[in-house]
Amino acid sequence: MFGKLKSECNAINCRGIKKAIRKAPDSDYINEYVDSYFAGLLDSDGSFVIYGKNNMPKVNLSSNNLQVIHIFNELYGGSYYVRDRKNKGWNLSYQCDITAVASKVPLKRITPYLILKKKQAKLLWGIVNVRKYFQYNRDPIAKAKKNKICGILKEKCSSLNKKSVQNQQMMI
Repeated sequence: MFGKLKSECNAINCRGIKKAIRKAPDSDYINEYVDSYFAGLLDSDGSFVIYGKNNMPKVNLSSNNLQVIHIFNELYGGSYYVRDRKNKGWNLSYQCDITAVASKVPLKRITPYLILKKKQAKLLWGIVNVRKYFQYNRDPIAKAKKNKICGILKEKCSSLNKKSVQNQQMMI
């Protein structure tokens, strides 16, 4: 399965996409266009999650189109992989995950264009900033404060994710 993924990636050959976008004559416009495109994809097929006991931020995007996932990975970083099929009749699905501090780049660039998941993105941005602020502080009181703040942000993000799932089910 992974051999097929590797050969598909080689067939796509998107390695120079970052340079191509930066060197374009209207690169600011193109960057805004690309960021708004991926914001739309994240609004529909992505998620913003705070996970684990260390309250790690995570941005992920799922798609059946490997080229979309590969370009997202080239522009914003992270790692991507093939998701397991839950049903034999389903198409292959790919997922790109961006975790921890690396999530700052897409959050900063994409958040202004989000519509449905803007609050979740802002909560992840808050987690990134809290983790950075307390990064080198080993004081137990500061650690407890960090955990309390992160816990509140995690709970808010979790409740927003549950509400968006309920809203999507109501639309169907």
